[in-house]
Formats: sequence, structure tokens, C-alpha cells
Amino acid sequence: MLRLAMRVAEVAPDMADEYVAKAVAGGVFTSNLDNVWLGMSVGPSEWTNQNGISRAFASGDGGQPTTLSETFINELKGPNTGSTVDDDPRLNVLNGGIDGNRDPLAQRGLKNGLDQRLLNIQEGVPDDEGVNVSETFSAMNQELLQDDDPYLLMNYAEVALLLAEASERGIGGLTSATTEDYYKAGVAAAMQMYIPFGSDDDPMVVTPAQVTAYFAAPERALPVSSEDRLERIGTQLWLSQFLNWWEAWSNWRRTGYPELTPVNYQGNVTGGTIPVKLRYPNQEIATNPNYEAGATLPNTPTTKVWWDVVD
Repeated sequence: MLRLAMRVAEVAPDMADEYVAKAVAGGVFTSNLDNVWLGMSVGPSEWTNQNGISRAFASGDGGQPTTLSETFINELKGPNTGSTVDDDPRLNVLNGGIDGNRDPLAQRGLKNGLDQRLLNIQEGVPDDEGVNVSETFSAMNQELLQDDDPYLLMNYAEVALLLAEASERGIGGLTSATTEDYYKAGVAAAMQMYIPFGSDDDPMVVTPAQVTAYFAAPERALPVSSEDRLERIGTQLWLSQFLNWWEAWSNWRRTGYPELTPVNYQGNVTGGTIPVKLRYPNQEIATNPNYEAGATLPNTPTTKVWWDVVD
């Protein structure tokens, strides 16, 4: 209810106000113990009961690359890239390193929108040699990509950060006096929620001391102006949904945060803009009698859905 109420906050503020208040009164998540994990299993076969995200990255299935983006790595490294003082501790949790090297100072994300030729040009490497991506850029932690890893539906970090936004905006009877408390609770929860993915070799634990050190860095403090605070909250919400990318995308469309740079790869279908809608498949168009009356049209990836009003 909280998630849906905040989704329509820009277009239906009265509804958002009513249902945020109802959600809080009814009882929302209060810690990572409330996180909703769907258990997965290796058996009985591939895809059946296995984690779909992991399968999408598995060789022979989806085969998607596990390279992390420049935007993501830079956010985790913080403004001072030559020091670890302002590093987000998730840099050592979500990131599996460059060819196994997990030194925080060495991490580097891949700029979005580059094919091999453009990457070779960027790095100044001849095409006949080519850039070796796995030896140059950071990759996802393989502990996050096991077939029996649990599947995350909703977490306390999302709840706390939505409440931080609501309080900053005065939605649902909340006031800005509680913004920082919700913000810190959400960020801490996001940092400490990956233990179910850990192993003896990599427990994926972020300690309270690491969380405290993160907030102590001046670059990581919650800003003073309300707009800057909302941007920081929105960015942290984006980070907290690393394994729930459709929600990260939805919140980016709803808030405009973080500020992302689109790519304009030759022949793209969005005119060099970030997609804002999934197209309805032809089967749905052909068989659903409500399509013409209820769908967001035209059926293109550049057509905004009704609650997305942020430029």
C-alpha cells in the first residue's frame, strides 16, 4: 500500500496522502526481519524453482554480462575516488571485483552504451587486440547469482526510504522532522540486507561501525535543501533495489532520481532517451478487448505511463 501510494504521489496527491497514512497506521516493515524473500532451489531442474535473475546471467541461458555500470560504481565510491573514507560499504558486497581484484580503489564501472568497437576507441586499444572487459571493469559479486539464491520481493530499506520521502514532502501526516531518521534507517537496512546471499568465504556483512562511518563522511550527510534531500533519498532508493530492478526503474520514472545520462547508440528506437514504458506484446494486443480503452498509447517505449509526470 505504501509503495502504490507513493507511486501516484505526483498525479493523485490526495490519494497518496490517504493511503500513506493508512499504511503507516496499519503497520509497515520495521526491520530487515520483515523483508519478503521467496525461497529458491537448485532442483528439480534448470529454471524450475531456480532464481530467474541468476539464470538470466548464466552462460547458456540468458548469458547477460555481469559488468557493473560506471554510474553505479561511481555512486558507491563516492565523490572522493582516491580515498575509501566516503566509500559505500556495499562496494565490497555487491561488487565482485575486476578479474577477482576487489580493492575498492581499483574498481571501475563500464560506461553505458558502448559496444566492443566503441569501447576499444574509448580505451585507445586497437580493434585487433580489443579491450578485455573482465580484466578492465568491475563485475557483480557471484554470490548474488547462485541458482538457489532467494528472490527479493520487498525490503525494509524501500519502506524506510519511501517514508523518508513522504515525510520530507509532508505526505500521509508525516513531517520533515522524521526525514533523517527514516533516511538513515533505510540506508543502513539496504547495506545490511544481503546476509542471505553470503557464504563462509564471503558473508556479505556490513557492520554497524561501517554504517556509522558512512554517515560520518561529510559527503554522505543528508543535504539541507529539500530538493537535494529528495534527490539523495531517491538515489538511495535506487541503490537499495539492486536486485529489484523493475522497481528501481519505476521509482526513477516517478522521481527523476538519480539523474541518469541516456545513451544514443546508433539505430536505437528511443531517439537517445531512456525507455519509460514496456511495449505490450502482440499477443496481448490481439486478445485483450480492453487494450484500446485501457492501455497507455501509443504503444512505444517512449510513451509515459499515467503516473510518470517528471521531466
